[in-house]
Amino acid sequence: LQSLLLQEQLLKKSLAKQEESKRKRKEIQRRQNPQTKQDFNVLYQDINIWREEEAAAIKNSTKRSEDKFLQLDLLYKQIRLLQVVDSLKKSAKDTWKCSKVEATLDQLASPQTWLLKRNTGFIKVYTDSNIRAKQLEGLYIDLIEDVPCEFSMY
Repeated sequence: LQSLLLQEQLLKKSLAKQEESKRKRKEIQRRQNPQTKQDFNVLYQDINIWREEEAAAIKNSTKRSEDKFLQLDLLYKQIRLLQVVDSLKKSAKDTWKCSKVEATLDQLASPQTWLLKRNTGFIKVYTDSNIRAKQLEGLYIDLIEDVPCEFSMY
């Protein structure tokens, strides 16, 4: 009985470690490849926290003559970080737009589904519009294979 309890506790601990490891990997992935507004807010907050810590370290430094240069260097580093985050934001926005265009084209190209009388089933109806949309979707897919979606008009 005690060995079963001990095994259960060890299993719970290992599961907890796995969950913590999984959570940390997910957090790292969110910071390296942000996609949502919340992800970008976290990055901006991290940059502000880092800047405040660096500014405090500069303020507490013993060499007052180098303060201006260190503050200017800190400003350049902050600007560079913000530029990187903005480029990640643009990339995420482009990806989102491409997926939205593709989803819309897919929806337009799908056949209409009609309910048969007396609820006996459904039937898929292809209209001229659906067929033309499917053709245009094929053309769009062929075009974006040659040109990456980030550089397309959408």
